[in-house]
Amino acid sequence: VDPADTVAAKIARVADGIASQKDPRRPLPAGSAIHAGFWRRSAAYLIDNLVLIVPSVVAMLIPILGILAYLAGRWAYFALMESSASQATLGKRAMGIIATDGKGQRLSLGQASGRYFAGAISYIILNIGYAMAGWTSRKQALHDLIADTCVVFDTVRPGEPMPTVRPPMPWY
Repeated sequence: VDPADTVAAKIARVADGIASQKDPRRPLPAGSAIHAGFWRRSAAYLIDNLVLIVPSVVAMLIPILGILAYLAGRWAYFALMESSASQATLGKRAMGIIATDGKGQRLSLGQASGRYFAGAISYIILNIGYAMAGWTSRKQALHDLIADTCVVFDTVRPGEPMPTVRPPMPWY
């Protein structure tokens, strides 16, 4: 009997084949050189709101439909830009940060949309969900935990070594 044809050998070959097909990506490790903190994220959000203020005022001039246009416009801005190739809104780009999934990969439109709408929960609970980005190990706010996303520095790239030094603020 050929040992390569035993049942155990066949099971081992199948198991090795399945193991090689598993996703080798691992969750991003915690670290201040990888994850953007509360203040940098807050500055990015402030810039985004400044960018959106003029279109928001114009949309609000239209009765009833203006509110719908305002809500749809904000969703489109955040979800489409965070799921784009740049992985960042204009505010995030200015601050040198990007939105990724928990493994450092680009967000899908569905995941970016889920992240955006989960932000409503943080708003409802008096912004405590946003403040969580200041004390969680991977600097995740509540909406990041719900959508399994992270906001990291734009120097973090999947498949490359993780940075060990925190980047300076963009204006330095």
